[in-house]
Amino acid sequence: MYEDLLAGSKLNSKTCNDKYGISESTFYRYISTIKEFAWERHLQEVVYSTEDNTYKILKNFKIE
Repeated sequence: MYEDLLAGSKLNSKTCNDKYGISESTFYRYISTIKEFAWERHLQEVVYSTEDNTYKILKNFKIE
């Protein structure tokens, strides 16, 4: 799922259920873990878009 987000995909529980065969509760558990990992390790913010009810990576901050 993280690789899909990095590639610019937008994810929701339905698409992940279809692609990975995971339940809705598993999807939300994975999204939570991915959000923490992305921020702590890469300063990437995974956000929920109310426009299309999906999660996506919003920003990629670079430390120089």
